[in-house]
Amino acid sequence: MSAGNILPLLILTPLLGSFSIACTSENSADTGALSIWTAAFGFLLSLILFLSPEEKFSLLNLSFSVNHISVYMIAATFFVCLTAALTDPSEIRADRRKLHVLAPILASLATALFSCSDILVFCILLQLIAVIAFIMLGICAGDAISASKFFIIFSSGNILVFCGAIYLIGATGIGDINVLARHTLTPKQENIVFFLFAVGFACQTALFPFHVWLSDSHVAPPTAVSMIFAGILMKIGPFGMMTLLLPIAENAASAFGPYVFAAAIATAVWAIIFGLLQRDLKRIVSALSLACAAVSVIGIFSLTEEGISGAFFYMTAGGFIFSALFTIIAAIEKRFGSRDVGISGVSRVIPSISIAAAAAISALASVPPLPCFVGNFLILFGCLKEHPCISLIIGLLTASVAFLTLKTFYKMFAGECNMKKSPLTADELTCLLPSAVLILLMGIFPNKILQSVKHNVAVILGEES
Repeated sequence: MSAGNILPLLILTPLLGSFSIACTSENSADTGALSIWTAAFGFLLSLILFLSPEEKFSLLNLSFSVNHISVYMIAATFFVCLTAALTDPSEIRADRRKLHVLAPILASLATALFSCSDILVFCILLQLIAVIAFIMLGICAGDAISASKFFIIFSSGNILVFCGAIYLIGATGIGDINVLARHTLTPKQENIVFFLFAVGFACQTALFPFHVWLSDSHVAPPTAVSMIFAGILMKIGPFGMMTLLLPIAENAASAFGPYVFAAAIATAVWAIIFGLLQRDLKRIVSALSLACAAVSVIGIFSLTEEGISGAFFYMTAGGFIFSALFTIIAAIEKRFGSRDVGISGVSRVIPSISIAAAAAISALASVPPLPCFVGNFLILFGCLKEHPCISLIIGLLTASVAFLTLKTFYKMFAGECNMKKSPLTADELTCLLPSAVLILLMGIFPNKILQSVKHNVAVILGEES
């Protein structure tokens, strides 16, 4: 079956699932089951999509196309949605059905975004995702301030990207992203487009000084929503930089790259310091996710094949790693009644959590040969070619992230505790084990993934058409 047949199903099936869930009663047991089956079917279809990437289709006169990069983004999106659907339903104390209605819609919009070929449609999808995420955060977190901060900053970024798209269409008469990537702009046009897109996507990536929305949006809502924000929303900005900004304004990206490096480094430093000062595990993990996003941006703007490949690796692995970490935190909070970093003896109380936790924690700490080690190595190597000083800073940032990760979790798992043993529930195991397996597979077989995106990275850099 070709991508032209699979992609429409991937976009439309979650919408049908969402409608079916909306038709259930408020406390129906079918709500959770429908949500799981919708996400599982989407994830299965996304795996089939790997058999036939690089294809196109049209839906309602709108063009969509996939490549190896977007296929991985789509598969990771549905995996995160499936993991979120499998989280402990008791944690979502109210409006559970509304969350299960909104999550498939967000997956459908993200799939369309990652495969969209029209730049205006891309902008419209960005804003629709912001609206759905805002509603999700407002309903499930019950915190109007955190939801408003997210929406204002994320939507401001969307407006800038939309202005850039309008300017491009006015200047070139072209709306197709793939054609725009091959079109030569004047230096002035490139500079304008770069500024609008770079600041817009920086808002969505939560780069400094637009980082203020991230922590509360990860901490305030239940685990399922935290997973969606860390695993899907945090990919959109780097994806836009990689597939839209660089191909269209590569010369400006090279000229203004040092400013982006400065913003990304400031973001990572702030995130690490913020994480070291926190006692809430969710806030620490949100800081780690921001630091990883900042390192990915450095890899993208290294403008090297290795750096962009490393950023892509980070983006893909991040969904699995942070889904596992948020599940682990939820399991700890459920049994200890707290998310305080001072908790100890987790592995004694929950023996079955150790293997999955070790995979996620070791991956985030860049233990070889796990995914973050591969991503960091490629980014460092890519920057070493053109920016030796930046590669040194990346090494220090990587060591700092590893230190914060191990400092947070080592005592927690290795310490003593007299509480009664409490094995993981079936839901928790179902969330954790697939994430752990995928983390290990990405680390063991990185070449298969990197080879599959090699051509697409070369296209981004303008080395191939």
